[in-house]
Amino acid sequence: MIAVAAFRFKLQPVLEQREREERARRIELAAIEGERGEAEAIIRGAQVAIEAFREEWRATATRGVLRPGDIGRQASASIAQHVKAQQAAIRLAGIMERLDEARGRLAQASARRRAVELLRQRRLAEWEREQAHREASAVDDLVTGAAARRLMRGGS
Repeated sequence: MIAVAAFRFKLQPVLEQREREERARRIELAAIEGERGEAEAIIRGAQVAIEAFREEWRATATRGVLRPGDIGRQASASIAQHVKAQQAAIRLAGIMERLDEARGRLAQASARRRAVELLRQRRLAEWEREQAHREASAVDDLVTGAAARRLMRGGS
């Protein structure tokens, strides 16, 4: 029976650490993407609310039923939505900056992992060539031994 050798990559712990680092960078990026989505949702909600206030004001104005208190409340609510949207936009700008930085860190982590992966692939191909060479040598030795035994027995 022939023993089957197993490929062992000496830098496997390094590759696993690089994979963990890349996963952590992906999680970090996803969290920041979530923050971006929340900020964008706040801005969209504020815009919808502002437009609703405008429509309500237009409808009230066309009916000719304008009360000073209603106008003041609508204006105040509209201003509050503007402030909310502006704050979210400022927050979004910071998030976008962090998002770009996180993408860069992910790209670096991916490149570092890929470099070790390529090294592993090269080492595996090298190991497979060595295994094929060893197997061919073993077969040659078997054939040579069989031929020598035939010659010693006087056969052809």
